[in-house]
Amino acid sequence: VAVCGIVVCDLLFAMDSTPVMLSVTRAPLLLVASQATSMLFLRPLYFMLAAITEYLDAMQQTLAVVLIIIACKMLAEAAGYEVSLPLFFGTLLVWRAGAAAAVLLRRKVGA
Repeated sequence: VAVCGIVVCDLLFAMDSTPVMLSVTRAPLLLVASQATSMLFLRPLYFMLAAITEYLDAMQQTLAVVLIIIACKMLAEAAGYEVSLPLFFGTLLVWRAGAAAAVLLRRKVGA
């Protein structure tokens, strides 16, 4: 029963990444590879992030904005607008780097 519960949780974690992959590509090979990788590596990644959450002050807010950016890209493409991948990834990179820098600056000022 415990093994079935773990498998179901892994499947649910893997299905969570499907919208992200659909926002990037529609290639079946990449979608299947993404799901397989998610099933193998999301659980250890989740526990690692849970362990370092106390050190990352704004992780939840940063993740929320990243998901909003992904949703905006998907909505723009559904409306017929083409969003270039370099612009999309650049926006994500700048936002995440800015959030990481803000956490480091807060830690340095607070220390």
